[in-house]
Amino acid sequence: MRKAAAFLSGIALIAYVIYRAFTTVVIMPLVAGLFSSTGIYFGLLLLLAIGTAILSFTRYKGVAGLLSMALGVSALLYWWIVICGRANPIWTDFSWFVIPEMFFVAAVLSRWLLTPKAALN
Repeated sequence: MRKAAAFLSGIALIAYVIYRAFTTVVIMPLVAGLFSSTGIYFGLLLLLAIGTAILSFTRYKGVAGLLSMALGVSALLYWWIVICGRANPIWTDFSWFVIPEMFFVAAVLSRWLLTPKAALN
């Protein structure tokens, strides 16, 4: 059961990285420039997600867990400071910019916790 759940978490990680790459490479240039502050943020978010996903498939799952939490906190802070700082909270942006990152954090942490301890050595 644990192996199946860890496998599904791995699938969720890959799906998130594909989603983040699509939104960063295809959709974001339609809204802002690649070298604008928004473009740089989403580019760094994509690189962090790729690095975290790669680490979660190695023996460094704990590091991946910490990086995923940093990704989730940065996404929440970006939504709160940048998006909500311009107007009232925009809940549709919350569902596009924060909720997928929280699922990513949950997938990385569950993959870390579901891995047998012997595999962490």
